[in-house]
Amino acid sequence: MSGSLRAGARAPLTLMLIPVSLLLFFTGCVTREMPQRMDGALKITDTSHKTSFASITFKKLSGIADYQFAGAGAKAQWIACQSAAATGTVVVMHRDEAGFDETKFCESWTAQAFLRSKFNVITVNRPGYVGSSGPEDFSGPKSIAAIDAGVKAASAQISPVKPVIGFYGYSSGAIAAAFYSKKVPTAQWVILGNGMYDLETVAKETKGTYVQKELAAISKAEGKVALENRSIAYDLSGLPKRVALYHGKANTISPVSQAQAFRDTLASSEYVVTLDVLDGVAHELNPGHHRQILEVLVRAVQMPGK
Repeated sequence: MSGSLRAGARAPLTLMLIPVSLLLFFTGCVTREMPQRMDGALKITDTSHKTSFASITFKKLSGIADYQFAGAGAKAQWIACQSAAATGTVVVMHRDEAGFDETKFCESWTAQAFLRSKFNVITVNRPGYVGSSGPEDFSGPKSIAAIDAGVKAASAQISPVKPVIGFYGYSSGAIAAAFYSKKVPTAQWVILGNGMYDLETVAKETKGTYVQKELAAISKAEGKVALENRSIAYDLSGLPKRVALYHGKANTISPVSQAQAFRDTLASSEYVVTLDVLDGVAHELNPGHHRQILEVLVRAVQMPGK
């Protein structure tokens, strides 16, 4: 994600650009798997190849929130992007390997996608990333505690107050976004991209060395319960009733099979859920097209549905 930075002032993570031949999914090569449609005629295939956008003006706020976890003090860095036109607030979670750079986040394609859709945006760097105290816990319980502290601190600085209604997360950030959404009474929808919903399946099938290392580390520290506690597919209770998923069909980091299984579980539990399987796409997406996906889906989750 643009505007991303890891702890220790490392350089921002650079996204791998997808060759033009693989971007053909925007002209029709998308598998739309929807047990229940929430978006009427709106489809990701409606997006163009536009890669530049007018920037939405914002007021940036940031700070450090103190919180307690397991009897010890910790710090969570939060960033808020406030829009004068905002009708609500979206909480955005960064991916694995990189947190968000305070100086660039509000101008990034990720934040701008939601600002353009008339939302304030709040993000919190999870433990071990940028200005948040560590170590990393791969979107585990400490991450959720950090997010909660950061969102509350950020919300207290935004005026007028706009309720948190939406959540977005990518890759391991999808774990954090989904679990945190359960804690927010005003939650209405969640958008998750290339997510990890069943970590036991991911641990067995992933080809990503970083993910393999992180899952091995939390399993060693916490035992088998580590994967269970981070698998949102195991317990849907409390999730917002509208869920939009998108996933690369060629993703070898986070297998598409567990996204499809998660979709099926949500549908059978009467959630309003969509899954866009992107043909020819792996774990990384071109930033310009990624922003368009978010703008389509954020409109879709707000449309009347079943």
